[in-house]
Amino acid sequence: MNTPITMKKICSLFLLLAVMPLFWGCNSEDNLEAIFLGKTFKTTGIFYDKKKGDPVLICDDTHKEDCSLYLNTLIAEGNNFTIRFTMEEFTATLLGSTVSGTWKANGKNQNISLTITSRSGEESEPWALAYLEGLERAYKYEGDTTYLTIKFRDEEGTKKYILYHIYR
Repeated sequence: MNTPITMKKICSLFLLLAVMPLFWGCNSEDNLEAIFLGKTFKTTGIFYDKKKGDPVLICDDTHKEDCSLYLNTLIAEGNNFTIRFTMEEFTATLLGSTVSGTWKANGKNQNISLTITSRSGEESEPWALAYLEGLERAYKYEGDTTYLTIKFRDEEGTKKYILYHIYR
């Protein structure tokens, strides 16, 4: 019994063949080397991680009035608040100290962990301490080859993030 090939069967077959490459081409895993390696990131700020509205910059109580100016001054000076990643390690500079350690990230679910293994110098400036807390409590990242966001939860469980741009 030969069944005739109908136009409907031909169109269905053509549609199936046209859609198949879309499934083969999908890769939802981030390229960690392209995102993290070979560049130095500089902090833009620490923000509350809220779903709607403009980002809210985090500042300590003594600098609420001039928060943006204050942070821009801190961040603009030299290598303050930078981070650089190698295959397994990172180094971050704050104001008066440098921290380094190991890191792991998962390109499928964007989980990240940073383990500080070395610290030189001390920090007393509140914003630098908040930055350090962000590194220690990191749990997720977002980014591509132009920016990086490291999400963290503070002691109270409030979600925050550190936003970075490429410095060099």
